[in-house]
Amino acid sequence: MRPHVLVLAALLLAGCAAPAPAAESPPASPGELRVGGALLHAGGAAGALSLVHLAEGERADVTFPRDVLVLAPDGRLVPGGEPVTIRRGEIAQYLAPYGATSVGVRIAADGETRDETLALGPLRPFVSGERVVELMKVQEERFAHRTPGHENYSKAVAYFGEFFANLSYDVETFRTPLPDVKLPVAVGPSTQSVVSVLGYKRGLEQPDRYIVMGGHFDVVEQTTHGAFDNTGGTMAVLALAEAFAKLNTSRSLVFAAWGGEEDGILGSQAWLAAHPELVPKIDLYVNFDVTGLAWPAPLVAPASVVAATGPDGPVGDALAAHHRAVVADWMKLDAPFVYEGVGHGQLAGAGVNAQSDHTPFMARGIPVLFQFTQDIRAAFTLIHKEADTVENMTAYALHGAEGVGRPLDEAQRREGDQALARSFETQMMAGFYLAVLTDHGAMSSRPASLPALANARS
Repeated sequence: MRPHVLVLAALLLAGCAAPAPAAESPPASPGELRVGGALLHAGGAAGALSLVHLAEGERADVTFPRDVLVLAPDGRLVPGGEPVTIRRGEIAQYLAPYGATSVGVRIAADGETRDETLALGPLRPFVSGERVVELMKVQEERFAHRTPGHENYSKAVAYFGEFFANLSYDVETFRTPLPDVKLPVAVGPSTQSVVSVLGYKRGLEQPDRYIVMGGHFDVVEQTTHGAFDNTGGTMAVLALAEAFAKLNTSRSLVFAAWGGEEDGILGSQAWLAAHPELVPKIDLYVNFDVTGLAWPAPLVAPASVVAATGPDGPVGDALAAHHRAVVADWMKLDAPFVYEGVGHGQLAGAGVNAQSDHTPFMARGIPVLFQFTQDIRAAFTLIHKEADTVENMTAYALHGAEGVGRPLDEAQRREGDQALARSFETQMMAGFYLAVLTDHGAMSSRPASLPALANARS
């Protein structure tokens, strides 16, 4: 397999090229690897992707382990395991496991083969929790009270459409009439529509197969901002849409900002009913609602992440097995997860497993994943209350429920925002890897595919 390669500009080559090695050449400097007549520079970064650059020699073959995703020539991320050929002046780009500090590789050049360890410097995560917090603050400043009938509901709809369009996605604005919607007294009763906004990215090889990720953007009337429920989840979907805009996929991707969840899961239900032809073609749905506020948050006593998978039974069990493999093998993350079914698993939750936009997908037999904090009862200090703000999510990430309403100084706010961002990343990266590996075919939530999962991890 040839990697995705870029010929570096002459100026860059001048800065990193070295004289042709002789037999008595000294050992390579840190970040440099000498194999045969090849000199490779490692440890750089392109966004969140790490780089290996061949500065000298005609060719080197680099084999990454299976738990590393390599950027293929067509722009897809694919599991490693096959040699990647790099020619002089070219780079190979790869995504190391989320929690890894180094990556072992095998390099072959000029008849010599060596195993090397590439140290990983600090990289901006491919799906950034800091970006989610940033987007949440934009919503809080510009689009408070996103309930049907409020001016900001329509403004938010326009914002999401523009956001997806700027990523070059096809945009669908899907309206569901809701004659009996309850509007705030200040607005008065009126016939309104529940509106959902979806961004579509067409797949390269299987465009009629779909992976869908979504979260609802509407909030209840008794809260102004709805940061935890569910601005954070919607912004996680937008951050994932940004990440996937940098890549290609075999299957088509759909990113949904659902309306009407708080009125009875109306937007996603109506969209599925209006698109029956898509239902048998959706291979995975990942839902983001009440996202964040789990491991590593709150810092005083980190809460486990509940991963609810469905439909309950073989499909949900297979998806849970894939999720475990993603966390352990592909993310290299020692984070506490609790696994439950969507329909019947209520051991760690508070009856929320089947109360969001994933349930109409599950009801149609589509594999679904919904992640949230195990300490959801404590998080109810925020949900559906005026206290549900980004500031209080930050305070909760530091101090738990006891921190809600507590003023924060600038240092505490930074620490809390970092904990909140890592919490978002833990849940988003699990969804990201499941989507990438489902798209690649290394994972499917049908029981017959479990041997394929074992092969993908070997």
